[in-house]
Amino acid sequence: MSRTSSVGQVSNLPVISGQVENLPHDLSRMLAAVFGAALLFGGGIVHGTLTHRWQTVARTNGPETRLHLVPPTIGDWDSQDSTISAAERQMAGLTHDLTRTYTNRRTGDSVTVVLMSGPTGPVAVHPPTACYQGAGYQQSGATRESVIELPVAEVVRLQGAGAELQNRSLTTSATTRHVFAIADFYQPTRPEQAQPRIYWAWTTNGTWSVPESPRLEFAGNPVLFKLYVTCERPIGSQKSQASPIDEFLRLLLAEIQQTVFASHDSKTQTR
Repeated sequence: MSRTSSVGQVSNLPVISGQVENLPHDLSRMLAAVFGAALLFGGGIVHGTLTHRWQTVARTNGPETRLHLVPPTIGDWDSQDSTISAAERQMAGLTHDLTRTYTNRRTGDSVTVVLMSGPTGPVAVHPPTACYQGAGYQQSGATRESVIELPVAEVVRLQGAGAELQNRSLTTSATTRHVFAIADFYQPTRPEQAQPRIYWAWTTNGTWSVPESPRLEFAGNPVLFKLYVTCERPIGSQKSQASPIDEFLRLLLAEIQQTVFASHDSKTQTR
């Protein structure tokens, strides 16, 4: 009896021992899962805070409050304003925006400008490639870059000058390098329709760029600006013609720098 009992006890030991040995392993897996979830959650909180994903930035004198100062007439280009719907503005996380169609009075070419700003998190995402593809367009060819170098215009205050001369813009020999992405689109179901070409970039200070990851590049900035400039490309044999954006964008960037960003700099000059 005692031997049988002893054998039975011994035969049960591996089972009991296996259960005891498995407890630390199971516990370690559970702790690893909890730790991983905490890292992901904490990382999301940190990233959301850096990109101001959940914050509504309300500034009374930031550059975003001066988008409307971009002139409606730029060189030979006259414009007509339009609006973005409240639903689109909310979905894009915008706090300020300016939408205009500029038409060249000499050539008849038209370009549409959408200049927008808002918290970095929402504004850094949703590139136009995703928007157009969501609307049924397909991209034609690869996304490419356009580099525009413009002279730097410095705004200075002249002490003792009359009111009409206190703020003066001076063009220096320095240049600012702006980089825009370019993409062409078409609708497969409507090949006869004019095909849009769009330029886009982001900025926090008036120097435009297209980083690989805008959310990481601009993280920590409370407000981010995004600019879309679009034209309809001619179809058929005229498709190879230069885009009117190439000419217009240089003029537009100079005006944006002077009216939206440089005016802010002038307020910070030593008197």
